[in-house]
Amino acid sequence: MDRSIDQLIQLLQQTETLYDQLLQIIDEEKQAAIATETQRLTAAGIEKQAILSRLKPLDQQLTCVIQQIASGLRIPKSDLSLTKLAAYADAPQNNQIRELNKRLQSTITRVHSANEQCRQLIEHCLRLVRNKLGYFQHWTGASDVYGATGNIRGNAGGGRLLRGVV
Repeated sequence: MDRSIDQLIQLLQQTETLYDQLLQIIDEEKQAAIATETQRLTAAGIEKQAILSRLKPLDQQLTCVIQQIASGLRIPKSDLSLTKLAAYADAPQNNQIRELNKRLQSTITRVHSANEQCRQLIEHCLRLVRNKLGYFQHWTGASDVYGATGNIRGNAGGGRLLRGVV
C-alpha cells in the first residue's frame, strides 16, 4: 500500500503543477482580454486546452490509484478522501498528503475564481461589441426608398405612397 500512496502523492504533485500552470494561463488570458489582443487571447485558450488535456489522464490515473488504496484498506472508494487517507498513512506520507491536500484545495479555488473573473470579463467585452455593432447598424441601415409604383421600400416596412396610381 505504501507504493500506491507514493504513486498517489506523485500524481497529486503533477496535478498541482498543472493547475498552477493553468492559473498563470488564465491570468494571461485575462490580460489579453483587457488589452484586446485577440492573438494572445487565442494562444492562451489553446494553451489552456493543452493543459486540460494533460489533466484528464492524470485524473484517470488518480481514480485507479485511489481505487487500489481503497481496496487495500477495505473501505469504499467513495468514503476515501485525502484527509482520511492521511490518517491511514505512515508518518512521512501523511504529512505530505495533508500538505498537498491543502495546497490543491487552495490552488483549485484560485483557478475557479480566476476563470470565473475571466469569463465575466470576456462576456462584458462581448456585450460591448454587440452594443457598438447595434449602434452602427442603426446608422448604416438602408433608408426608405419610393419605388416607381409608389411603394415604399426599406426600413419602414413597406406601404404605398398613393393607391397604386401615380
